[in-house]
Amino acid sequence: MKKRILSILLALVMALSLLPTTVLAANEEPASVKYGTYGSSTVWTEDEKCAGSIVYEDEGVTLSKVATPTANDNEYVITLTVETTTTSSTTAASAATVLVIDTSGSMDYCAECGKEISKKNSGHANDCKYKGEISYESRMDAAKAAAEHFLAAYSGRTKNSADTLNYGRYLAIVPFSTNVGTTTGWLDVSNKADYDEADRAINNLNANGGTNLERGLYTANEKLNANAVEDISYKNVIALTDGEPTYYGTTPNGGGSYCDEDTYKATKKTATALKENATLYTVCFGVANDKMKRATMSGPVVTTTGISPSV
Repeated sequence: MKKRILSILLALVMALSLLPTTVLAANEEPASVKYGTYGSSTVWTEDEKCAGSIVYEDEGVTLSKVATPTANDNEYVITLTVETTTTSSTTAASAATVLVIDTSGSMDYCAECGKEISKKNSGHANDCKYKGEISYESRMDAAKAAAEHFLAAYSGRTKNSADTLNYGRYLAIVPFSTNVGTTTGWLDVSNKADYDEADRAINNLNANGGTNLERGLYTANEKLNANAVEDISYKNVIALTDGEPTYYGTTPNGGGSYCDEDTYKATKKTATALKENATLYTVCFGVANDKMKRATMSGPVVTTTGISPSV
């Protein structure tokens, strides 16, 4: 009972402390008004600073209240205001990501049915929505659209804004076919100039040549070891491709031209080294129903169906 009574008293004290002093002193002379506060021990302490607002200088906070009478007797709308001169901010996490994008000739195949399309004969499968058409969405088109969506989300900014955010969202683009194509340097795509450069690099990609995934991953690992991103903890590689590797090493000194055991093992070795340095994600386009090859521990390459194995 004692604790309950104390709680009621404290609640009453808090309610009264929010009322304007003119209400409390309605029947008294202004000189009799005593400003102050009740502390945690419910002891009244006079304090002239309570006459309008309370300022906590160390914290940079000002508390104030305004009571506005309503049309009803003894009824007021009380507005509490908290103002602060201190600020705090949370910086978006820095990250380093390499987009490894397949630009081999087969990336120009239909994204819908996976068939090679010629100008003389559309070549689409009978059930393809592009059957009989020359104009279609290619795997390259799909990969570029995916890369642009990733760029927009990863950057933390709006594509057409002029913001310079300096989030440290570093991106490098590594296109590959028979060899690695023209790569970008590290771009902080949270800033407009670097964002636009990355966007141009993605849009300028064209499909031609073989599939040297091994060199694409090798180049990505080299970029992740650069001084520009050595202090960043979050490192990722996203490989966009349409299937099995057909080359490895730097041609003509490398090897390949089809997915034999040597090509597979070289690609897997490079991918394993890369995964010591970053998280590797692979995305395949248009190969769900394709046959693919998997190297055994020894012996020839065997053929199976389904999704390409993770290297």
